[in-house]
Amino acid sequence: PIFAYIWRIIPGSAALEIKAKQYALDRQRRAVLDYARQRIASAEVIPGWDPGFWRIEYPLPSPPPLLSYVIPAGGASRAVRGKRIDLTTNCIRSFEKRDFYPNREYVVVHDGNLTSDHLRQLQAIPGVVLVENSAPQFNFSQTLNVGVARARGEYLCLVNDDVEVITPRGGEELVKYLAANDSVGTIGPLCLHEDGTIQQNGIVLLPAA
Repeated sequence: PIFAYIWRIIPGSAALEIKAKQYALDRQRRAVLDYARQRIASAEVIPGWDPGFWRIEYPLPSPPPLLSYVIPAGGASRAVRGKRIDLTTNCIRSFEKRDFYPNREYVVVHDGNLTSDHLRQLQAIPGVVLVENSAPQFNFSQTLNVGVARARGEYLCLVNDDVEVITPRGGEELVKYLAANDSVGTIGPLCLHEDGTIQQNGIVLLPAA
């Protein structure tokens, strides 16, 4: 049987306020810190979004490993917030504007559909590598494979060209976690729609039934 329990927390109830139990918070933090330092000795633990939640701060390897963004270029422009923009150029510039990651390259895969103006804009951005895909038909997975074959980075970030970065230095958080947890093969950030609603909040791979 499945039981559903519904209850209401009385606001201000001291018995239900975890922040009133500092000893419990201290033990939580020590347990999380012990877990983190079994992986990286210099890891730190900082408070999360609310009492009882914690965030592990792993150090970024020094020097930072190369991160390759692989971006299939649709060659399209679109009206965004009342202004017409080239999606691929806008995507890359958002990574640069937010200092998303310090050691990076942008592998842009196109099928010859970019205009001369688009090519000039992309070539003006440091770290952009233009790769032409000669496949007769567009296939998203095949396009990514072409880009990955040309990428030089130790880490890969597969990116649609219709996204914008909103979190400063977010790439560092992703690489820090992967570098500290070698059993983890892939992770992804929270993705939001333009109106702030969630587009993707992660994927979990489970064993086949």
